Amino acid sequence: MTNPGPSRKDLRRKRANYCRKSVKARGMLDDTLIVWTTEFGRMPTLQKGAQGRDRNPKGFTAWFAGAGVKSGFSFGATQRR
Repeated sequence: MTNPGPSRKDLRRKRANYCRKSVKARGMLDDTLIVWTTEFGRMPTLQKGAQGRDRNPKGFTAWFAGAGVKSGFSFGATQRR
């Protein structure tokens, strides 16, 4: 089996890290808000009879960096408690 190369997740992570490091290296991270978001979320579990997880129109992922944003903070939920 040949190596399929980096996954999309790995590529996104590398791009995000490069963006943050690039802005920080220029001394702009304190004054610049970096926003990354998706158009839809994913269900937390695998769907029966399907490969992978289905889309979740009621939740999505977004992350923010710089401009004094609190790190390691999660807000909201997509499941009733």
